[in-house]
Amino acid sequence: MTNREKEIIRLLSNGLSTPEISDQLFISSHTVATHRKNICKKIESRSFAELLKFAVTFDLT
Repeated sequence: MTNREKEIIRLLSNGLSTPEISDQLFISSHTVATHRKNICKKIESRSFAELLKFAVTFDLT
């Protein structure tokens, strides 16, 4: 997993929305959505809840 993907997981787990993350990282919302999609594929997550569980389990929060 890339550093950017870890950063996005951390921000998502802190309750930020896609537009808020894009503003904070100075990237487009589409780029955030793409990172999210790639993360879900890598960890074989089917839901946001599974993504958050992964973040907590591997201390990415």
